[in-house]
Amino acid sequence: MRNSFEGRKYLPYTMLLATMVFSAYTYLTPYISILSLKNAIEKKDSESAKSYINFSSLRESLKVQLKDALSESASKETIQTPLGPIRMMVFSPVLNAIVESTIDYTITPSGLELLLKRGKLSQAESRTISPSGQAKSKTKDDQPQIKLYYKGINLFILESKPSGKEEPIKAYLTRNRIFRWKLTAIQLPSELLNTIRR
Repeated sequence: MRNSFEGRKYLPYTMLLATMVFSAYTYLTPYISILSLKNAIEKKDSESAKSYINFSSLRESLKVQLKDALSESASKETIQTPLGPIRMMVFSPVLNAIVESTIDYTITPSGLELLLKRGKLSQAESRTISPSGQAKSKTKDDQPQIKLYYKGINLFILESKPSGKEEPIKAYLTRNRIFRWKLTAIQLPSELLNTIRR
């Protein structure tokens, strides 16, 4: 009887400890997901990376930004010509192909590493596209400035500011169930998009 009473006496403390551990782990889950995604990207492990990426959502977020930037750039070159609207109609499928190709490479482990660490978009695994549009061979990456923070209960943001860049790239992770998070969107900096618009 006495042992039963003492057990009940410690029950509130046990429940409090369990609650604290659960809360702490829940708070740390996006950091754990980012670390796991980072390791998969660095190891070029596409299968493991898939667990932390919502590809359809990520593709759409990049597609909207890239297509708008390229469309604006093409419009500037064609709108003042007599056949501008017709040229835009012809160019549209080409523009879509460029966007899709760029996204295909960008959402690979190599492409994501290139974008988040160096602020560059990739159109081939062995070459990179600089903001000026010139192809350059890969060089040793400088470490970007990283910020991690919550933007609500179910939204977490990774900010990566590559060396020499003025604006950060923002990667948005959304809670998937209670403990898992997935990369759902990437906000490209205006600094990069502006070079495409020129």
